Amino acid sequence: MSTSASILKANAKEWQQLYKSTLLDNVMPFWSKNSPDAEFGGYFTCLDRTGKVFDTDKFVWLQARQVYVFSKFSVIYRKELPEQCAQWLNLAKLGADFLAKHAKDKNGHFYFSVTRSGKPITQPFSVFSDYFSALAFAWYSVASGEEWAKKLALDTYDLIQKKKSNPKGQYNKIYPGTRTFSALNVPMINLNVLSEFSEAFGMTDGSIDTVKF
Repeated sequence: MSTSASILKANAKEWQQLYKSTLLDNVMPFWSKNSPDAEFGGYFTCLDRTGKVFDTDKFVWLQARQVYVFSKFSVIYRKELPEQCAQWLNLAKLGADFLAKHAKDKNGHFYFSVTRSGKPITQPFSVFSDYFSALAFAWYSVASGEEWAKKLALDTYDLIQKKKSNPKGQYNKIYPGTRTFSALNVPMINLNVLSEFSEAFGMTDGSIDTVKF
């Protein structure tokens, strides 16, 4: 075993505990306290280091990521931290309900940003809004048992696949006729979502392994 590998092994538990304590004792309490919007639902995500809100617009990527984190933590720590998990699940619901009600256009695509109350600001030009929302609803369905959330997660993923050859659609930034290229960001997030779906839904029957990039 190399010296570097030995150092990594020796410090692994110490680092693991550091990351865990930072998340549970610092990161999660900060966002649980300062981020929820009790009036309109969803979360404030533009906060300074003291927790003060400096912008009330809601960016769908960040809304969805918080739903995902609150939901998944409420599953992971259900036995170890039952009281916190109950709080995290309530916070996940606050975001999931807001996203489901306000963040989609009539075709099911998720906007990039909305106002505090949920009015669209930025068109659904980013497929990442769809991907992160699919992840959010997948884990919210596991945490809450809500079947509508699972259906929305899978429907959103199916919708993404229908536009994967041109994820940005009419908002594509590539100038036509000069050069074609393939970005790696979509295959990357697609693999991530498939991995999370497999973990969340126990999909070991090959039902989602036929996706092509």
